Amino acid sequence: MLQNYVFATTVTVPAGFSGSRGSAATVAAAVTTFNIQKNSMSVGTMVFAASDNTATFTMSSATTFNTGDVLSVVAPAIPDATLANLAWTFVGTA
Repeated sequence: MLQNYVFATTVTVPAGFSGSRGSAATVAAAVTTFNIQKNSMSVGTMVFAASDNTATFTMSSATTFNTGDVLSVVAPAIPDATLANLAWTFVGTA
């Protein structure tokens, strides 16, 4: 687990994580996929392509996180040896 975020208020994240951003200061050698979960259930992914420092996101539909729900970013079981210094911001509306 890289990050857990507990929502203090209800927030809806748009399909595809539209407007969200992810970056890496050091690029991956191979495609690296992070699982994004709502209360331990997968809702989408954040993917860094090989040699790319910008993430792409997938999520099939808008997802509402209620007060107390947990958004988790889960690292791949076998991490990329070079991908480093990650940052991300998820966009949603209250």
